[in-house]
Amino acid sequence: MIDLHCHFLPGIDDGPDSEAGSLDLARAWLNAGVERIVATPHVNLRHPNRARSIAEAQQKMLLALERENLGLKVETGAEVSAGVAIDMPDDELGQLTLGDSDWLLIEPPTSSTPFALHGSIFGIRGRGWNILLAHPERNPAIQEDMDLLVSLVDGGIKTQVTAGSFSGRYGKTAARTVRQMMDKGLVHTVASDAHHAVLRPPEMSAPLTEAGYGAMADWLCQEMPAWILDGGPEPRAPENTKSPKKGLLGRFRNRG
Repeated sequence: MIDLHCHFLPGIDDGPDSEAGSLDLARAWLNAGVERIVATPHVNLRHPNRARSIAEAQQKMLLALERENLGLKVETGAEVSAGVAIDMPDDELGQLTLGDSDWLLIEPPTSSTPFALHGSIFGIRGRGWNILLAHPERNPAIQEDMDLLVSLVDGGIKTQVTAGSFSGRYGKTAARTVRQMMDKGLVHTVASDAHHAVLRPPEMSAPLTEAGYGAMADWLCQEMPAWILDGGPEPRAPENTKSPKKGLLGRFRNRG
């Protein structure tokens, strides 16, 4: 599996505060069947990271992974807030894309009118960037107005939802919204948004499968992320047929 949204690099945002914490995360990804990640530290007003500092942190962690003999492939990108991205020069934005692609992971504003959210996202896309929208199921404006998300997707925006939203980790409203998105075909990738090996772990396919969407897991966790990073023909989505939850009343989770 490929994780397109996570906070892996130590000491530069609200992810791990030490190299040891990042290595614990790396082990957790490998144990969960994730072999490739894109480290996406925050780029916002609170965490004003830039491409140079992200690249330096990545190089240090690549050396640490090699030293520990951990075969996790790490590429870089960023989770860029829409408010920062809209004013950022294209040459800097171009260094914050997911891997070597032309896709930006954009975090929608958490307190914004639907009109302003719509305008900021399409304002960035209008400059020529492909946009992967970070965890829209957790955004208040989208939770209240699913038609807003429909209009974004109709305009070429792809979405990334957080695996933990399926299990209620981010509250009942996010859980309800992500299921509505699945039913309407508005989910294109699933990522972990991991920050910590235990407190905010790198969950991927397990919550998806427990929620009954196991048939979609390969497309959401492997095929579409690979397409975003590597290009080629866009993978066709499988039929979204919801299956019964695994385990007794869905309470026993198979990690993966």
